[in-house]
Amino acid sequence: MKKIFKIFLPVSILFVALFFLAIYLHHQSIYYAKNNLGYIDTKGEIVIPPMYYSGSEFSGGLACAQKMKNRKPEIFAINKKNVVVFRYSYDRPFQAMPKFSYIVDISMTHCSYYSDGLLNVSDGYLGKNGEKVINLSPKEFDELEPFSEGLAAVHNKKTGWGYIDVKGDFVIPPQYCMAKSFHNGLAMVTEKKDDLYKSYFINPRNEKIISNIFGGCSFSEGIAYVWERQDNPAGKGFKEVPRFIGKDGRVVIDAEKHPSRVCRIDACNYFSEGLVAVKSSNSEKYGYMDKEGKMIIPPQYDDAMPFRNGLAFVEKDGAYSFIDKSGNVVFTENDGIRIPRFSSFSEDMAVIIKDGKYGYINTKGKIVIEPQFESAGPFSEGLAAVRIKNKSLWVNFFVNIQKAIWEIKGKGIAK
Repeated sequence: MKKIFKIFLPVSILFVALFFLAIYLHHQSIYYAKNNLGYIDTKGEIVIPPMYYSGSEFSGGLACAQKMKNRKPEIFAINKKNVVVFRYSYDRPFQAMPKFSYIVDISMTHCSYYSDGLLNVSDGYLGKNGEKVINLSPKEFDELEPFSEGLAAVHNKKTGWGYIDVKGDFVIPPQYCMAKSFHNGLAMVTEKKDDLYKSYFINPRNEKIISNIFGGCSFSEGIAYVWERQDNPAGKGFKEVPRFIGKDGRVVIDAEKHPSRVCRIDACNYFSEGLVAVKSSNSEKYGYMDKEGKMIIPPQYDDAMPFRNGLAFVEKDGAYSFIDKSGNVVFTENDGIRIPRFSSFSEDMAVIIKDGKYGYINTKGKIVIEPQFESAGPFSEGLAAVRIKNKSLWVNFFVNIQKAIWEIKGKGIAK
């Protein structure tokens, strides 16, 4: 009996241990199956393993990455070697990421990006090592924009928007009901007087450079699209007059008198690489115009995006394509290959989709990274965020366990 007990006891203990180990590994496998975002280089090779729930684009050598553990997010700032530079508490979350990304699945709502060496968070700005450089109390300030040209717009709950420098000093005291970032040395601000909203372009000294603006877009390549306020001849009310202006306020292109009757630009398409996408009131189609008002590419598209890397995304008759500055189609959807809506080139590559998988093409329309990912984001500083979805929990069981071992060893992942 004692011999049986001596055999039974260790076997039972081993069985119980294996049972709980199996449960632990099962949960670990589920955990890593959900945290499946990583980063690839321009050759399509994985340089940061798919171990994150979500992540931002790289900016200033760092990216914000998030893990979900026990339904709670853990947020890190990682470098290109996947070394955690610092961890940030979710109790003080990052500001919403303002960078535009057409693959929504890649973006994250608790991450921002470095600009002018600083990262905006809910209670101030952090330096490259996670140190607090500028401290702003959330009780007093509820919105903090990224730095642009050495200044950042911040919103005081009581007095409105103002601008601070990289030291945290107010260069322009909070006073506006709306404020955009500085571009080309100017920023659009709005103030309310006598129940009317009036907008201006100001310089860093808070001097009004351009007045009588009802609204519009920020400057890009020295030109801004605005709506000037013009009183009606009868003296009743006013109307919005669309115009392109220079930094001195001079009208460069009178959109209202343009032969194509250029109307309001949807989503504030800026001048990019010398051209801007505009919509004609005559045909309700989009084309591209240069800085002298000449239609380089006649209105013919149902939608159009800015040029990047010499190419632009357009939609025509339900088909998506990339065109060059002469209007020639460089790449269009074919043979089961689709282009994500509002896609664009970044670092000479753009995302495409085939059989539900994401890959990349170059500026010549050639597939350079075969479609293989569940989703993919644009390249930034040589890396792009991608998702690699586990087809089956048990098929990838050992792969996920390998990730767990990789993390336990501390190879660059926060413990």
